[in-house]
Amino acid sequence: MSTLTPLMKQYHNVKRQYPDAIMFFRMGDFYETFYEDAKIASRVLGIALTSRDKDSGEPVPLAGFPHHAIDTYLAKFVKAGYKVAVCEQMEDPRKAKGIVKREVIRVVTPGTVIEPNILDQKTNNYLASISKIDNKYGFAYVDLSTGEFYVTELDTPNKLLAEIERIHPAECIISEQFEKEVDILKTITATVNPAINKVPSWVFSYDSARSELLDHFHTITLDGFGCENILSAVSSAGALIYYLNDTQKQKVQHIRSLSTYSLDEHMILDADTQRNLELMRSLRDGSVKGTLLEVLDETLTPMGGRKMRSCILRPLIDTGQIRSRLDAVAEFHSRIVFLDEFRE
Repeated sequence: MSTLTPLMKQYHNVKRQYPDAIMFFRMGDFYETFYEDAKIASRVLGIALTSRDKDSGEPVPLAGFPHHAIDTYLAKFVKAGYKVAVCEQMEDPRKAKGIVKREVIRVVTPGTVIEPNILDQKTNNYLASISKIDNKYGFAYVDLSTGEFYVTELDTPNKLLAEIERIHPAECIISEQFEKEVDILKTITATVNPAINKVPSWVFSYDSARSELLDHFHTITLDGFGCENILSAVSSAGALIYYLNDTQKQKVQHIRSLSTYSLDEHMILDADTQRNLELMRSLRDGSVKGTLLEVLDETLTPMGGRKMRSCILRPLIDTGQIRSRLDAVAEFHSRIVFLDEFRE
């Protein structure tokens, strides 16, 4: 690196911290990508691949785009399953003494997207976390755009796979140790195909994960969330908070609660049942066309659309709750004028 310019030395110093991410490196009015990132950007984004330092004998591959177009290009990368580190200029170049200070302000992954133009507003964009302690599987998931945060513990691989199929996360994080669960990971990839990212195993340790949750919620116990002594659940939930803080470069304060749930509260629909009944996705082309969701979804708002999906995939089994829902439906059905006004 001794022959590199100060700018490229700065780039390498930052890139070294994010070796598994595409680096959007802000230079004036453009974001630039270099080396292998540039080749990938040219292919994924459909932009020209050029080079820097052409006369040096070792030209550096280069591909860039205007800074105001970042949402468009970010969407393409995320939909292709890539992780993107956004490196911004932290001072006015006109006032900088020497090289402009730059640092990564956010790492964007398929499960941490919040941009409305990228998301389907009627579908949750979940980031999930999977852990395993004493042959129990911890499964946590969060929607960063809405702040919804859930966790449970499962005692068999089939139950875990059914929940993953139901949630259909855009991204899963696992520990380095969980890589040994080859069959489970192969099935997840074949059925849901989320981006799978690894974090250090210590992040999933109970003590570390518990401390992460206590610090985030400003509590001294997790009893209020119902998971204090559920080791695998705490492991997966705490790892999620760590990952979010690490990628967002700030505390995710809008995540204000954690809901611990049990599969006993709803009918369990295994992964095969969900697919074969075509509840959410057509067997033919994976779209919503011809599914139960398409038939039932007359909702008008993003929140209503997400609620409809949840109701289909988590059928009630408690007779009291079922009767309450039917009573609500009957009330609206008997008061058509009120229903029309309500929907307006």
